[in-house]
Amino acid sequence: MKQNNDYHMNVGGASMILLLVVFALTIFAALSVRASYHEMKLSEKTRNAVQEYYLMDKKATEKMEAIKEALVEYELRDFTPDEFEFEGVEVLPGGSGLPYKTLNYSIKSETSEKTLNVSLFALRGSIIRIASWALSEDEHGNYDSGNGGEIWNGEIVIVD
Repeated sequence: MKQNNDYHMNVGGASMILLLVVFALTIFAALSVRASYHEMKLSEKTRNAVQEYYLMDKKATEKMEAIKEALVEYELRDFTPDEFEFEGVEVLPGGSGLPYKTLNYSIKSETSEKTLNVSLFALRGSIIRIASWALSEDEHGNYDSGNGGEIWNGEIVIVD
């Protein structure tokens, strides 16, 4: 008697599909881990930049407060650039009869080449107006570098 061997079990097709699915899932998992790693690095870089900016902002604000106190203490409301000496502050005359002087100073970052440039208007009547509070990324901290942006404009009234 002859045996009928017509029945064959097809395991190869299902195995190939299973292997392709496992391979695809492995690739997607590897890409996901890589994307997560790069997102973590980006968030650390952003965190460090924000901490760096707020540290410079704190120092710039403290210096502005010290300038305000010096202006009030020495009653230098209408002063010449030679009369006002403050460490790291450049005084520019108002020019052509303008009622204010411009006070410029920079706060440099300790960890990068970023500079926070501050420009104040010392007005008559004990008022300091912030003309510019800009972050630049060049090593010289030029006001006209175009690398930074205007961060805040405002007016602060000094109380006698």
